[in-house]
Amino acid sequence: MRVWLAVLTILFGVVSVHAQEPPQPAELQKMYDDALAQLKAAQDRKNELGIENESLKARIAELEKQVADTQSRVTTLEAAVAESADKTFFYRSHYAAWQTFLSRYPQLMTQWKVFLENGLLSVPHQVPEFIDTDWPLSAKG
Repeated sequence: MRVWLAVLTILFGVVSVHAQEPPQPAELQKMYDDALAQLKAAQDRKNELGIENESLKARIAELEKQVADTQSRVTTLEAAVAESADKTFFYRSHYAAWQTFLSRYPQLMTQWKVFLENGLLSVPHQVPEFIDTDWPLSAKG
């Protein structure tokens, strides 16, 4: 009985497959038009992606140029920092040597303190008289 049931199921499946009608020309034309529309949409998207790819390549080139410029500036700044560190070391070592020198000669240390307190290193408050502050207007030709 099961065998007959399986055979009938297979026969009904085969009959239903053969019972479908072939597609009509209008349906074929619609499927063809749909396929063409999908193909055109895919081609348009491919073109859009190509344009986007070119703009991204240009952006990458611009960013690479910026990175190169930044790296050159960093190199320049690192050189300036190294030079500044060398100068700082030079001045600190000379200042320490000067302090040691002054500690060995107390009389010289007192003279140095008097020199610093004298105010000779400060900016003068009066403008020297040999400078004419009204120069453009005072010159008569």
